[in-house]
Amino acid sequence: NENLILIIGILVIIAILIVILKACSKFRSKVYQLFIRAEKEAKKGQKMSYVINNLYELLPPMVTALISKKTFGNMIRWILQSMFDVVKDFLNDGKLNKK
Repeated sequence: NENLILIIGILVIIAILIVILKACSKFRSKVYQLFIRAEKEAKKGQKMSYVINNLYELLPPMVTALISKKTFGNMIRWILQSMFDVVKDFLNDGKLNKK
């Protein structure tokens, strides 16, 4: 009985992980499509806002109930700026040293 419960538990966890990975893959694909649409449809200087606004609409209602569009936008901008800063630092002299 205990082995059967353990096996069922492991199978449930694996199934949940598969669903999450597929959902992330679909979400990543939608984000990529948004960036392509932004290049075509958004005016210069408004592409990031276009992506963030449309990305927010793709979030599950459970998430949008917890995070406002403004907070979400600030979080995404902070993440992207942090990534940009790391890349810029590395391209400066080939090292991550904040010079």
